[in-house]
Amino acid sequence: MQEYRLLIDSTNYSQELDHMIENSKESIYVQFLTFEADYVGKKYAGLLMKKASEGLDVRVIIDGYYHLLINDRLVLLPFYKLAEFAEVRKELHRTKKMFDEMRDCGVKIKEINNRFRGLDLLRRNHKKIVLIDKRFAFLGGFNLSEHNFAWHDFAVKIRGGVARDILENFNSTWGSQPMEYTIRSEGDFLLGNDRDNKILRDYVFQAIDNASDSIYIESPYIAGRIIEKLVRAASKGVSVSIIVPKRNNLHRHFLWITRYLEQYILDFAAKNNIHVYLYNNNGGMTHAKVLLVDDKLACFGSCNFDAFGFHFYEDLNLVSKNQSLVNELRMKLIEKDLSNSEAFCVRRMPIPNYLMGRLSNFFYSKYDQWTLKEASTNNC
Repeated sequence: MQEYRLLIDSTNYSQELDHMIENSKESIYVQFLTFEADYVGKKYAGLLMKKASEGLDVRVIIDGYYHLLINDRLVLLPFYKLAEFAEVRKELHRTKKMFDEMRDCGVKIKEINNRFRGLDLLRRNHKKIVLIDKRFAFLGGFNLSEHNFAWHDFAVKIRGGVARDILENFNSTWGSQPMEYTIRSEGDFLLGNDRDNKILRDYVFQAIDNASDSIYIESPYIAGRIIEKLVRAASKGVSVSIIVPKRNNLHRHFLWITRYLEQYILDFAAKNNIHVYLYNNNGGMTHAKVLLVDDKLACFGSCNFDAFGFHFYEDLNLVSKNQSLVNELRMKLIEKDLSNSEAFCVRRMPIPNYLMGRLSNFFYSKYDQWTLKEASTNNC
């Protein structure tokens, strides 16, 4: 029997997480992409150090991403004001010092993906997991930083067999062992992407192909072959709605190409009978990642629904047919977010921008097709 509790936005998430950490008796295991030495990060570092000092088994898995970006800013190159760059460098050193202090207090920390050569620069472990006393789990999109907590996001607190599966997943990462995923016809189950196995991506594509009534996707980033899948579903009469940020954080630290790609994709989707909405609260940034199909199936967790995330990130999502959870995600998350969004209006793009956006999406889609063929060949 699974027990789920939906926690929308950081206030609800942090209140429940604080309570569970403070009342833990045996162990606390956490995994995040980012864990920064700002107010939020230091608060949780303090809580973990306190519990480690009480004798609990406290473990942290952190991706080496913080060597590249801190506070959503590049730390290697000054692509913005020098004073701001200097502050980012200081925060990098504060974060390293915070981890050293945690180790000194008995917190076991495993840093992964800290090699930055070739494609290893892009490969990240993108999971966001908390496990309390090996019985309760939190799965969602939150990282431990002020800017992440300011965004719109959600997590689900879980108790039951799925929580034990998440523990197994954490242990596999801690022990540097590959995790095997299995699609089940009954009950709820976990699916992930890793370097060699894209079963989560393939399941998402299949779920879209099999939709008969409605599809809702909310994600900060959507690009690649998934757009073609959604357009095909809409052409068959399926009602397709996507919710994306009005002001995407990607545009802060990447080249302008991300703007062109996003504009092209949203225009293409809207012109092909997809309902496109721009989330306008929380500074215009939603970091929520959820797929609902026919109001019968939910897929959510850390995975962004875009080709880049599918191919370079290790992620973990829950696939659930629990009708109570599916209904709650629809009513309390999707419908509320639609009310806090504005309909996207198709507008004419300047020809250079259009060509750059189309070329970028062409690359994404072809890369998807190539890796799908490769996966099919490897599975024979």
